[in-house]
Amino acid sequence: MNELNNKIKETFKILKEWPLMIITKEVTYPTLQCYLEGYVDGLAHVFKKNLRLEISQWFQKRINQKASVFWTNHIIDFYKGKTDEELQMILINTTEEYFQENPEWYKS
Repeated sequence: MNELNNKIKETFKILKEWPLMIITKEVTYPTLQCYLEGYVDGLAHVFKKNLRLEISQWFQKRINQKASVFWTNHIIDFYKGKTDEELQMILINTTEEYFQENPEWYKS
């Protein structure tokens, strides 16, 4: 699974440096949110996990704040006042950090 984690790492590098290679229309928080939710859902489907929920619970513990929304929406509320570009980087970095801190995320 090291190969998969390396591919995930590369995806986040591309999202940070050249997002238009992946997102083919204007890069905004909602388009990035949609992409990352779909990306995570794809991984979740393959590994039969509720990865959105796992990332959301991880994020809630990390910031010590409960929410009834997924991490992609919780970021918007938690970081009120940030610009769209700042929120985009927070979303990318937060999602990437989940995978870095949980290298065996794919296991049950």
